[in-house]
Amino acid sequence: MDRVKQAESEFSAAEEKITDKTTLADASEQSNSAAVALEFAWLRLFAAEAAETHLHAVADPVQLTVPLPR
Repeated sequence: MDRVKQAESEFSAAEEKITDKTTLADASEQSNSAAVALEFAWLRLFAAEAAETHLHAVADPVQLTVPLPR
């Protein structure tokens, strides 16, 4: 989550640097670069959470059998 927060901060900083005098090419480059970094930070977080969830599922399998009535 720290990396996501850092990427969000960097995205905000990149947006703040864009002014009326910033060329469209420079603004696009700054904005897109920060946006991609933020997107990848979120994807890494989701992937890590998915892997953690998978490890717990393997370590603690749900009992899929039902006891038969007597």
